[in-house]
Amino acid sequence: MATHGSGNPIRSVRREYLKNVFESTRKVVALSALLLKSHDAPKDWLARGMETVLGGFFGLFNRVFRRGAEGYGAGVGGILGRKSGALLVYGALLLATVGLFRLVPPGFVPIQDKQYLVSFAQLPQGATLDRTEKVIRQMSEIALKDPAVEGAVAFPGLSINGFINSPSAGIVFETLKPFDQRG
Repeated sequence: MATHGSGNPIRSVRREYLKNVFESTRKVVALSALLLKSHDAPKDWLARGMETVLGGFFGLFNRVFRRGAEGYGAGVGGILGRKSGALLVYGALLLATVGLFRLVPPGFVPIQDKQYLVSFAQLPQGATLDRTEKVIRQMSEIALKDPAVEGAVAFPGLSINGFINSPSAGIVFETLKPFDQRG
């Protein structure tokens, strides 16, 4: 490393760093002047080519967008001019929302009983197949204790993610009794 005669390498590093910062700043300013030209500046060949090829599409897009923005602004202005009517509509929408929440079944699971359940276990990465098999067997035993469950088929080592072999995963399919035999 050059010390520039001062004998102190830290001063030399600082000097080089400051020179690099100054040079980078100068280049950024020069590039900004090139990139941030005014709209009236003459266009280069690339800008002229892009305008020829894509100008129609972007002109149409800008006209449609401008009309949409003006329509939205007029709509908001109209609503703000009729505040009491807007509040009445808002209140009616709130009441409709509350009413629909009371009509729809409250459960997250839809009312679709296919007469089987699927359970899966994902043990930590690196778990052995013996450990997974023990967990899957316990899951089957717990399911079979329920009087609504008719049978269980277990697949230790089968991952629910793409149904691939994985020693740390397992799936249990539980078949349920017919509707009239469940409690």
